[in-house]
Amino acid sequence: MKKLLKSIACVLFCISSIYAQNKESMLNLKERQIAAISGSAAKGDKPGLTTALTAGLDAGLSVNEIKEVLVQLYAYCGFPRSMGALNTFIGVLQERKAQGINDAEGALPTLQDVSRGVEYGATNQRKLFGRDAQGAVLAFAPAIDQYLKAHLFGDIFGRDNLDWKTRELATIAMLAAMDGVENELNVHIAHGKYNGLTDAQVDEIITLVRASEWKQEPLKTFVADNKVTVRKVFYKNRYDITLAADLYMLADMDINAKHPALIIGHPFGAVKEQCAGLYAQEMAKRGFVTLVENIKSLDPLLYS
Repeated sequence: MKKLLKSIACVLFCISSIYAQNKESMLNLKERQIAAISGSAAKGDKPGLTTALTAGLDAGLSVNEIKEVLVQLYAYCGFPRSMGALNTFIGVLQERKAQGINDAEGALPTLQDVSRGVEYGATNQRKLFGRDAQGAVLAFAPAIDQYLKAHLFGDIFGRDNLDWKTRELATIAMLAAMDGVENELNVHIAHGKYNGLTDAQVDEIITLVRASEWKQEPLKTFVADNKVTVRKVFYKNRYDITLAADLYMLADMDINAKHPALIIGHPFGAVKEQCAGLYAQEMAKRGFVTLVENIKSLDPLLYS
């Protein structure tokens, strides 16, 4: 009996430790949607962006917060991507307005002095990086150094209705969606960590953006119920491996309140889109928040 009690206590301790680790180190719901919005916009994936924008608004992101992310997009992906994403956002807002959904506008940035220029941007850059910017490219083409300081770090990062941690989160997601920018991605990962992102959060951002490159999400093998929504979620297990799961809940459920929850596993030869997903959907209709785990890791070296 004592051995049994010790075993139970050990299991409970492990579960609580894993929960605490995930709660502290993983992205919250709003941050996850910012990563999804940024990655989809950078790819030019309009259907994916539409889904991410809708989920972001449902998660409580304000209209102006999302606008800031999509405006910042042009500095890393160009005007065509940014303007196309903003047009998609206009369409999403119009559709939601027609459905009677009035999304919060959110805060505007503090009015900026347009004459602040290079020195102001250089100060922001030092705060953001923790040091002066250096590199062969900046020495080779001083003009790009001036533009970066005056415009990117002065004008864009000077807009204060998004903090720098969030802006770096969005930037990492944008760069993770693009080919041939690994050096810039690694630089911004370092900047993101300097501004408060954890290793686990960086892993999750990149996983969210690149998961579809490893394996297209399979269609469900059962009829989806429109009373239930399904969200893609990621979390770390005790071996520090990022796992994917589907979270089922009633479409009109208050996500800020506490609800009874279930975790449903599936037979080893099945996947979360089969029988376990059907059970999860049925239990969600009865008021449970239901998580369907995937056996497979989202580590690109392990995923198969």
